[in-house]
Amino acid sequence: HHVDAAWGGAAIWSENKDTRALLRGVKNADSLAWNAHKLINVALPCAFFLTKRIGALEETNATHAPYLFQPEKQFREADFGDRTIMCGRKADSFKFWLYHIHYGDQGIAQRVDHCLRLARLAADYVANHSLLELVFPPSFANVCFRPKLPHLTADQLHQLPPLIKQHMHSKGDAMIGFQTHHATSVGNFFRLVITHGGSESLLTETQLTSMLDRIAQLALSLSSSGTTKKRTKGT
Repeated sequence: HHVDAAWGGAAIWSENKDTRALLRGVKNADSLAWNAHKLINVALPCAFFLTKRIGALEETNATHAPYLFQPEKQFREADFGDRTIMCGRKADSFKFWLYHIHYGDQGIAQRVDHCLRLARLAADYVANHSLLELVFPPSFANVCFRPKLPHLTADQLHQLPPLIKQHMHSKGDAMIGFQTHHATSVGNFFRLVITHGGSESLLTETQLTSMLDRIAQLALSLSSSGTTKKRTKGT
């Protein structure tokens, strides 16, 4: 069994026992993937694939190119080149090593817990907002929401997120992604993922709630201006 912990793997650094509990049982998996360049924003790319199966990486990735990895050379067992898809480029672990040396366990924990606290705050703020609504319950650092405008049709609500993103992008405002959940009839919605911005100036509650308010006001403004069009059958 494999665990995709691209985002959630950062929970292991948390000082919150409930957050760490999200990874309970992961030791029983055969392998795990974690992207340090996601939640804690280590320089791209910085991803890890961990496995308990000795020899699995070389068995899967080895090319046995004699001009690259000579089997007779000294310390052959220390050459990881034939065990990865990156061949001789092994900078990922070095980047995280530098990051860890700089911030330490506690510094990484503070960044992880700050992101998750802001995600919970954003979810609560949306849930109590007059012009926004949650599409799904919040999950880890993900907050999925959309405008709440009862006077619009489902199709008009579907049109709003890309229009709002386009407007915010053109003004140099925040860039927030949107998507559709094809298993439901929700239509387009915003997927806000809180990450550590990579600087010492962490995202604040005021910055976050202000952005959500701007999205709400843009939704109201665009819908009132007739930007979203009511589509009739066959158009």
